[in-house]
Amino acid sequence: MHLALPNFKIIIELKNILKVVIVLAFPISFSCNQSASKKSSETPTSGNIKITVDEAYKSIIDSQVFTFTSLYKKTFVTATYTNEHQAFLDILKDSARVIIVNRKPTKAEDDIIKNAGTKLRITKLVIDGIALIVNPANDDTLINISQLKSILNGTIATWNQLGVTKNTEKINVIFDHEQGSNARFLKDSLLKGKNFNKNCFALKSNEEVIKYVAENKNTIGVISVNLVSDLDDPTVQTFMKSVKLMSVGKDDEIDHRNFVKPYQAYLATKEYPLWRSVYAILREPRNGLGTGFVAFVAGEKGQRMFLKAGLVPINMPIRFVEVTTDDITK
Repeated sequence: MHLALPNFKIIIELKNILKVVIVLAFPISFSCNQSASKKSSETPTSGNIKITVDEAYKSIIDSQVFTFTSLYKKTFVTATYTNEHQAFLDILKDSARVIIVNRKPTKAEDDIIKNAGTKLRITKLVIDGIALIVNPANDDTLINISQLKSILNGTIATWNQLGVTKNTEKINVIFDHEQGSNARFLKDSLLKGKNFNKNCFALKSNEEVIKYVAENKNTIGVISVNLVSDLDDPTVQTFMKSVKLMSVGKDDEIDHRNFVKPYQAYLATKEYPLWRSVYAILREPRNGLGTGFVAFVAGEKGQRMFLKAGLVPINMPIRFVEVTTDDITK
């Protein structure tokens, strides 16, 4: 199915959302004694909350939730995995107390929360990135940022225009979701908000993108690095047998030695140009279970789990080891 990517602006009925937010934020005290008692019994390590997470992070956040709830037996965390657009709608409507996404709230979103008499707390968790993948039969695995921008806006239409092969087939670009963070990130950072060219399409998940690229030679897939970063994960090992990672160079870089893949070290040094931050956004007027969960994910145990998954934790130093093939006996 051909799905042209639209203009990715979150369209919100502010009046309706404000009504929902105000009702939830200011319950009538004399009719909510039972609810107030339930809230007062909640702590950072006990209670029940709902969170919404960018679906690209399902595997790692599932692990975080499992570990947190195993350590703190009185906690119940229900995670919903969806696209970035829906995640922000969930926190604006107060149907999720925590969201984990790739961007900070806009001013309009902040204003909705402030008008409801509360505020959002933002915690940077980890550095992730966008990975570009191609079919194993495709020999074009090098691309710089200027070339990627030209493909997205339609200036470059065929593979031979990249200057590597004589392949005159059209380049198609596949995103995971028309309202997902990957498309939004590239549109904001490379196209400055302008629309994608008609060679760009959207499916429904990162996994669908991997499958489509594995079956179509002339396609560039755009997925989250987290989907292919943990090389010890059997699912990742299966993915990497069906696609190849592209090496990306900065701006108009032409020296192929400076093109790198989205490995953990290159994300940490920001040599890989398509890196981005992941945030936990919390809507909680007092320090309840949402605060406790975010503190856990941003703390030592949670950060180690990100490190193990091949991402770059924010609150933990990374040790770089240089590997040499020199003869150490000389």
